[in-house]
Amino acid sequence: MSALTREVMKDYARDRDMAERLLAGRREALWKAVPRIKDIDMRLSSLGLLAAQGILYGESAVQTAEELARESAALREERRALISGGAFDEDESAFYTCPVCKDTGFNNGAQCACFKRRLTDKFYKYSNLSGVLAKENFDTFNIEMYSNEVDPNTGVSPRGVINTAWTNALKFVGGFGKDFVNLLLYGETGLGKTFLCNCIAKELLDRGFSVIYATSPQLFKMVEKARFDKKDDESDIEEYLQMLTETDLLIIDDLGTEMSTVVTVAELFNIINSRLISRRSTIISTNYDIPEINARYSDRITSRVFGNFTVLKFAGDDIRIKIRYGK
Repeated sequence: MSALTREVMKDYARDRDMAERLLAGRREALWKAVPRIKDIDMRLSSLGLLAAQGILYGESAVQTAEELARESAALREERRALISGGAFDEDESAFYTCPVCKDTGFNNGAQCACFKRRLTDKFYKYSNLSGVLAKENFDTFNIEMYSNEVDPNTGVSPRGVINTAWTNALKFVGGFGKDFVNLLLYGETGLGKTFLCNCIAKELLDRGFSVIYATSPQLFKMVEKARFDKKDDESDIEEYLQMLTETDLLIIDDLGTEMSTVVTVAELFNIINSRLISRRSTIISTNYDIPEINARYSDRITSRVFGNFTVLKFAGDDIRIKIRYGK
């Protein structure tokens, strides 16, 4: 179990303890207000024990089991009638942060959907992205920051270029979960690639999808730490790599700024290839142009990327300078 998974389990235990203490207080108040409900609860508890003993020791005939079931159903119906419409008429599951798994992290023997979201939130916490999403999202995007002047070499304006990227981003979000699409955003620094990644991330997180964002140096540093810096079970490479391959969307920002080694190139191929095989979307952003990407990475990676990713070029002036200095 990794450190982040342990944190999530501790959070569940804390939330579950809080819910159970609130429920215990509610139960005491309910019993005090309606003493008959306490009698019913005590009887239901004893009926459950009788049924368990019958199964264990074979003492219950079919008729006896049916009698226990009938009495239990009648008591539950009476209990519901006594509570209905009163101050205590509230579903007990509402006391938990997740009413589905009741803050256990598991539902019907499988991980609850909330478990993946909690774990993803931990990754966001450590990547320092949570605060950014409030500022960088579809609602705060301003296309007026891009020049409408047409480049004579390409016949397209920076605004036209970003509009194409923007349209593809909206289409990506709209079809997410149904269409399998990957994006490669490339162009010089400061043109809005990371901003667009953040817009997509926030939109999908708000819709309940899991997203892992990491800059390329962060990603490979975490993989390297998990592989080579194990202390007890603090780092679990298998679990971390599993999250990278199984999260609904993986965003690798600033590809090419990592220290390039045989190990990082191999890990990059494994991550991309695993996600392609499982048809889970990936977004990669880089300041390199296509020839530079070809020169830096192996043919295996470039063929997988260019053959399976929608490639979007960014062009224009540095938007961050415009925002900072109003130019």
